[in-house]
Amino acid sequence: MKPTEFADILDQCLERLAAGEPLGQILADYPDEAAELRELLPLGQAYQVNRAPLAAPARQSQGKQLMLAAVDEIYPAVAPSWWHWFFGGGRQVVVAGAGLALVALFAVIVWTNNRP
Repeated sequence: MKPTEFADILDQCLERLAAGEPLGQILADYPDEAAELRELLPLGQAYQVNRAPLAAPARQSQGKQLMLAAVDEIYPAVAPSWWHWFFGGGRQVVVAGAGLALVALFAVIVWTNNRP
């Protein structure tokens, strides 16, 4: 038997147990897998009983908003400096500076070569 088939059988058995069906009746329906199911079904039941319930989507969204508001209180947004406002704070400043440096270098070379 493939592992996925056994997993499907185990899921069905857990659902039947949750619905209140007796263990003996469930195991009788799967005689080839009864030994493995007898060991795993109590573990599966314990997992389902102890599993934490998921919050409703509205509560999840509300919790997320509360968390983000708390983070904003702890770490307020920092306004960008005048330097970033003036130059844009990106790669364009570096490229423009390199271009100006090359133009200045070329001007110095031309000026020194044309001196008498």
